[in-house]
Amino acid sequence: ERLKKKLRVSQQEKEQIEQALRQVIDWIRKQFGVEIPPCMGDDDATTPDDAHP
Repeated sequence: ERLKKKLRVSQQEKEQIEQALRQVIDWIRKQFGVEIPPCMGDDDATTPDDAHP
């Protein structure tokens, strides 16, 4: 029973962290005008040189 409670809390925490990450990514997009891929892969991400105006 205690484990179930712990599991529910960790699930809530995960959702909160995901929401926070999404907000941070949105903020970065607005700041630099760059598109950040959901996978966060370096291969298809824009180079840091392009990110700074």
